Amino acid sequence: MTGVMLFHAEGWDGVSHFVGKQKEYTKEAFFNECGLDFEDCQISPSLSDVEERYCRFYPKMPEGFEIESGYTFCDKAPGAFAVWTIDVRSIRQRDCDHDYLLRKGYNRSMEWCRKCQHHRDVITADAV
Repeated sequence: MTGVMLFHAEGWDGVSHFVGKQKEYTKEAFFNECGLDFEDCQISPSLSDVEERYCRFYPKMPEGFEIESGYTFCDKAPGAFAVWTIDVRSIRQRDCDHDYLLRKGYNRSMEWCRKCQHHRDVITADAV
């Protein structure tokens, strides 16, 4: 694994995480390297959104994965390496303005939110 990798989660349309090895990047350099892709992912993260996790290559993925082999997150263990990551899904859900619209008096219903791409209580177009 070299450079910034883009992880894709099952059931998620597009990039779910930016991931880069800590041996290759400082936290700030990783954030800046990802910056060109933030607009494409419709997110506005800050440096505080960069998290430390562990990752490893699986020649045979654990049960439940759609792919046969590849990189994925894991616990700190033999074969794992430290990475910086930005969770696109969490930022999209955080930045989605559901709560603001609810406070303004809009109704909620269970629908697919196109902005944060998450099945949750979302706002309908009908004002209360």
